[in-house]
Amino acid sequence: ADAEGFRRCNQRVAESMKRFAGRVLGYCYVNPGCGDEALSEIRRCIEERGFMGIKLYNEHFCTDPVVFPVVELAIELRVPILHHAGHAHYPLPDQPNISDGGHLAELARRYPEARLICAHIGGGGDWEWSIKALRHAGNVLLDTSGSVTDEGIVEMAAEVLGVDRLLFGCDMSM
Repeated sequence: ADAEGFRRCNQRVAESMKRFAGRVLGYCYVNPGCGDEALSEIRRCIEERGFMGIKLYNEHFCTDPVVFPVVELAIELRVPILHHAGHAHYPLPDQPNISDGGHLAELARRYPEARLICAHIGGGGDWEWSIKALRHAGNVLLDTSGSVTDEGIVEMAAEVLGVDRLLFGCDMSM
């Protein structure tokens, strides 16, 4: 997304938050490649509009240096980053920069004070690999959402990561 695109999306979220106060909590979506425009939008959404976190998609791997200013701002503002993620064993032409549990574990080592969420463990791909990759990244939580409902996803995540690192996610097609 370009800056105009993510500002438009965040405006819709802000309107929903206002309309359903206390029931809808927003995450500010930005493209880190937009630099200062992304950082300004994050500040506006968190400080002025009351958003609760930041959502990153697949414009850049989370380990790309262009993402670091977003992580540093999230730490300053004390908000989590929810990062769309998945681990495929084949190229995804539509998502060439998709981060996975290994990328998020690497980012967590670089920024141990960051609060990170690996989104959509049930989103497809090798969820077992992702869970194992996050084993030692204590500042990364895992959300259980996604459209793949393989048996054992939540059980394995609870066993390997512990229940305190799991978040119920409702981004599912069930």
